[in-house]
Amino acid sequence: MLWLAGSVAALVTVLLPLAGWWLTNPRLQRATLPDGSILILDPDIAAGGPHRQPLALFQRLRPASLLQRRRPWHLLWDPFPYWASVEAGGLGFWLSRSGQGSQGSLVLRLTAAAPGTPPVQLPQRVYLSNPGDWAPFASRVHPRRSRWVNLQVHRLTDPDGTPPLAVFSVPNPSPGPHPVWTAPPLPQTITQGPLAVTLSRVRTTPWARTLQEYELDLGVRERGTETEAWLPVRVGLADATGNRYTGDWHPLQRQRTRRTTFRAIEPVPGEVLGLELFLAPVRLADVPASRIWRKVRIAVPLVHTTLNLTKSVGGGTIRIQSIHSIPRGQRPRKLIRIVCDGETPGDRTPGLYRVTDDRGRSVLSRTKILSFNSAPQIEVARNTRWVELTLGVPQFRSFRFRIRPDDLQ
Repeated sequence: MLWLAGSVAALVTVLLPLAGWWLTNPRLQRATLPDGSILILDPDIAAGGPHRQPLALFQRLRPASLLQRRRPWHLLWDPFPYWASVEAGGLGFWLSRSGQGSQGSLVLRLTAAAPGTPPVQLPQRVYLSNPGDWAPFASRVHPRRSRWVNLQVHRLTDPDGTPPLAVFSVPNPSPGPHPVWTAPPLPQTITQGPLAVTLSRVRTTPWARTLQEYELDLGVRERGTETEAWLPVRVGLADATGNRYTGDWHPLQRQRTRRTTFRAIEPVPGEVLGLELFLAPVRLADVPASRIWRKVRIAVPLVHTTLNLTKSVGGGTIRIQSIHSIPRGQRPRKLIRIVCDGETPGDRTPGLYRVTDDRGRSVLSRTKILSFNSAPQIEVARNTRWVELTLGVPQFRSFRFRIRPDDLQ
């Protein structure tokens, strides 16, 4: 038994200093919430990753945790860690809750602001459940022109204007220096070859608290004549400090030549925005012959058929995954949904250019440029036996605008 007592004493000798370090760690920030619990912030998620979840000593000694630890050193090193990653320049940290009142789940939203500037809603949510558990937070959007970022923590259900539950100040992971963009007032016209695109107005509407819906008024001219032969299909929105408010491949909610909409993360106040708009040709004649997949005949099923048809075109692959029939009661026509996508290099994505039925009639009202895993719906006669598709991989044209904050209506 002496060896057991010696082992316990050695373990206590190692763990007590670690516990003291954890309790007094100056890196951690704490705030007392109205229910008496303590909210703890650990800013130790640098750019990159993955990063290991921090675990306090009392968490490691919980029965549920001990059951997961097969070796004594697992008390010091979690064998089943929770990981988090932050992209370069992004803002990341851990949040935890402890003390009396910390029972039950808590869902938080956060805002961030540079000193002396209005806050911006951060898009992620934080879910805290068990006392002492750590939840990661990572955001690619935050104010980037100051050395410090002030974080305000709110309950998810708190209305705007409610005082925050807690306020923390964390180092800015990307303080610059950053360039300062300037922009002429709207309307703006960008010309590329025979195409000229005019952005005349941008309207914004709040959508789901952390997002905004943007409505763009556009004019497209080809060789001086107004045209609808080019369709806006994709958009990018960013600012000069490196914030990206849209994803790498961001489709539009509504593809229209004169007015189009998309949704993006709420921008940091005061920043000039860079808008990149991608247009694709509507006419099959504008797609090179080497990038066209012609006359793909597909039987129309009663309900559903898995296809997995593929073809290499334009240096990439087009896939037709499945076709679905959607009855519409006793109506003489029904809908079919064709699920297709593609892997193509550069700024290209497949387009559905023609669809004819078994009587040779065109049943596609307009060209549909596809986003990945998209499923365009097409109306056909109820007794249609098959349809014939023509798909292509067009080359996009991109047009870059800069928008002043005052021009966002």
